[in-house]
Amino acid sequence: MAAGLKYVFVRDTCRQFLVSGGFLVETSNGSGDVFQGNGDGMWNFFLSTGKEFGPCGKNHFVSTVGWHVPMDGAQESESMFYSLHLDRRLNNELYVLWELTGVETIESGSRMPGVTVEGGDLINLGAGNVAGNHFISTAFGLTYKFSPNLEAAAAYEFPITNRKDLMSNRTTLTMSLIY
Repeated sequence: MAAGLKYVFVRDTCRQFLVSGGFLVETSNGSGDVFQGNGDGMWNFFLSTGKEFGPCGKNHFVSTVGWHVPMDGAQESESMFYSLHLDRRLNNELYVLWELTGVETIESGSRMPGVTVEGGDLINLGAGNVAGNHFISTAFGLTYKFSPNLEAAAAYEFPITNRKDLMSNRTTLTMSLIY
């Protein structure tokens, strides 16, 4: 479970540009049988930007950079992360998208001393031999807007670095209700 705050520092509607930042605090919970509930929790600090560009506002760029700081560095690894998102509106309902995501492990944990892989954006194993590891993945997908308040998206993601950690590939499906 996580809770936090986000603040919009720049909202330039004329130029269709946003800058926001914030933090999340993730509590430690779950069963150790599935590598959850370790440590005392995690701080997640982030900064995001967004820009609409091109003719008729058909293109969008969103980026995020952040830092995961464990409250107990012995139990969880510390990492920096970034993501880039580009989409293009094909018509009033359909968008194509591309994303690039990276995670750089800054400091290893010591909960699993001999482990040389981390869990990326899925799980923090607290692996003991991962400092300096860098993982990058890319994704391609579609978003369909059923109405101004309801949209669905699907994306296929796979690693593009030799380091794969726990990811081979994944498909993400989302349904968003916008109010």
